Amino acid sequence: MRALIRKSKRELLLIAVIAMLFVVFHLISGSFLSYVTLANVLSGYAIYGIMAIGMMLIISTGNIDVSVGAQLAVVSMSVSALVDGGVIDSVPAAVLFSAAIGAALGLANGLLVSALKLPAIIVTLGTMNIMRGILLLVAGSSWNTGLPMWFKSIARTVPFDLRLKMTVYIWLILCAAAYFHMYRTVSGRKILSVGANPEGARRIGYSPGASYVLTFVITGVTCGIGGLLYSSNVGMAQPIAGLGYEMTLIAAVVIGGTSFTGGKISILGTFLGVVLLSVIERGMVISKIPVYWQELVKGAVIIIAISLSALSAVAPGKGRGRRVSGEVSRG
Repeated sequence: MRALIRKSKRELLLIAVIAMLFVVFHLISGSFLSYVTLANVLSGYAIYGIMAIGMMLIISTGNIDVSVGAQLAVVSMSVSALVDGGVIDSVPAAVLFSAAIGAALGLANGLLVSALKLPAIIVTLGTMNIMRGILLLVAGSSWNTGLPMWFKSIARTVPFDLRLKMTVYIWLILCAAAYFHMYRTVSGRKILSVGANPEGARRIGYSPGASYVLTFVITGVTCGIGGLLYSSNVGMAQPIAGLGYEMTLIAAVVIGGTSFTGGKISILGTFLGVVLLSVIERGMVISKIPVYWQELVKGAVIIIAISLSALSAVAPGKGRGRRVSGEVSRG
C-alpha cells in the first residue's frame, strides 16, 4: 500500500487539490459542490482531454507540438465544409475523415521533425503559422454554419442519463486505449525508451525518428477527433478555432506528472490535470471573478507547472543522465 501511495503521490495530490477547490468555490458561490457541476466540468473540457492524450505522448519523447490548435481548426473547417457540401453524410464518415485529416497533419509534422532534426517547437511553430495562414487565405473571416442536426448530435448527445456528453465517454475510451498502447505494446515501450534516452534506445535497435513520427500521427488523430467534436458541439466552424489550446494542453500534461524532458508519463495524471484546469475556469466563472483574473490565474498555473517540471528534471541526482542524452542529435 505504501509503495502504491508513493508511486501515485502526484495523482493523489491532484485529487486532493481538486476536492479542495470544489469546497472553496462552493463556499464562494454556494452552488458548486454537486454532481451537476462535476458533469459540467468533465463535459466542458473533454475536447481538451482528448487532445491532451496526444500532447502527452509527444512530450514523453522530449518533443512538443504547438500546432495542435491549428490542426483542430483545419479539421473543423474541412469536415464542416464537406458536411455542408454533402460529401460527408454520416457519423462514421465524419469520424474517418476527421481522423485521416488529423493523421496527415501529424504525419507532416513528424516527418519534418525526424528528417530535419530540428527542435519540434520550431517545426510546429512554423507549421502552425502555415496552417493558420492557409485557413485565413481560403476562408477569410467566414464561418461554416447551418450544419445538420445529425452532425451536431455527435458531441451533444448525453447517453445513459448521466448528464455527461458523448465527448466525455470518447475521452475515457481514448485514455484506456492510451494506457493499453503505452504499457502493453512494444511501440509504447519504444516511445518511453526513446524519451528517456534517445541514444540508448538507438543502440538497442529502436529508431527515435520512428517514435517521433508515430507520436505526432497519434496527436494528429486526437486533434482530428477534437476538431470534429468542437464543430459538432458549437454547431459551426471558424478559422480561429483552437487559439491558445496548446498552452492549456501542455499545462495539463505537465501538471499531471509527464516529464517535460521525456521518458515518463501519467495517463491518470493527465486526466486529472485537465480536470483541475476545468475546475479552476468554471469555478471562477460561477464565482463571478473578472475575466482578467481568470486569465492571470490560468497563466500562473501554466508557468508554475512547467517550472516545477523543469526544476525536477535538473534536481541533484535526477537530471544528470538525461541532460547528457539530450545533447545527442536526434534521428
